[in-house]
Amino acid sequence: MVHRAQVKAGEHVLITGASGGVGSAAIQLAKRRGARVTAAAGKNKAEQLRSLGAEQVIPRGDLLADHFRCNPLMLFWMWWAVPDFPN
Repeated sequence: MVHRAQVKAGEHVLITGASGGVGSAAIQLAKRRGARVTAAAGKNKAEQLRSLGAEQVIPRGDLLADHFRCNPLMLFWMWWAVPDFPN
């Protein structure tokens, strides 16, 4: 999934559902590629996600736009890399 998203060093990656198995792996893989990682998950998972490599943790339910200094339309583009699993 990180390969498909073409994650590169220095890029900023947003991973939603980061406390699950796939999300936890995505944090570690993106970090290994040199990306800055922001994770979105429940508040009680923040320390776990930071230990995996997330630089910032956004509590589930918060508005993403409140945590980023960018045009809210740019957040739409952050979703394109969501993996599409076969049916």
